[in-house]
Amino acid sequence: MTPKRRVVSHQLEFDFSDSRKTAPKELVEALPKPHDAKADPKAIADYAVGADERHRVGKVPLVDKLARTIADAGTLGEDVMDELYKSRGRPEEFTLVLESLDYAALRGQLQYGINGIKAARADEDMDLSRMRRYLEQGIVFDEATRKWSGEAIAMDADMLAGGTGYGKGVRIHGDIQFPYPKDRLADAVTKMLGEDARIKKKGGKPVKPKYANVKQLQAIYASEIKKRRAAARRAERRIDEI
Repeated sequence: MTPKRRVVSHQLEFDFSDSRKTAPKELVEALPKPHDAKADPKAIADYAVGADERHRVGKVPLVDKLARTIADAGTLGEDVMDELYKSRGRPEEFTLVLESLDYAALRGQLQYGINGIKAARADEDMDLSRMRRYLEQGIVFDEATRKWSGEAIAMDADMLAGGTGYGKGVRIHGDIQFPYPKDRLADAVTKMLGEDARIKKKGGKPVKPKYANVKQLQAIYASEIKKRRAAARRAERRIDEI
């Protein structure tokens, strides 16, 4: 029986990807070298190609995120490679660090993103669940946001959903100004829902908005405003590009 080959520790670095998958030559050539002389840019790129995609938050493949982050990084490219190298051997951390830096670059805040990762490492507080949630909500993981309270994160989530930031069902003065009188409100709802829109009255048949009661119209109007706000805020945060 042939004995199993002993694998030494340094051979385990980046030994998590499919060995048949390699990064494009042009990408490898474009990568800056990390400050650590032992770090191999090609190994980092190959790992991004073969990494377990189950850890990924966004839709864009990791190798594409690596390419566009480096393209946007300029003189910060070495710092990006440093942080990826430091995450070697930890697939989920590598993925979330790369995605967090990619998202920071998308928002024009790469330096802040790098500082946030470095600070988390220095404090031994690489909170991966928080990094994942921030990507989902469109928050750049930086030195300030990484310390946000649970309440602050929840308020931001409410804002992203089109709310006021104070929780579901909470309105503040001037949040939503309803058209007045009822005819104008009904016209606004009709434009939102379309000319064929019908609203079901309690215990009755569906009717055109102009025949619905004011409270129903206000509820529908507020809901549609929140949907539009949410779409605008997602677009502003570029969440659908990650």
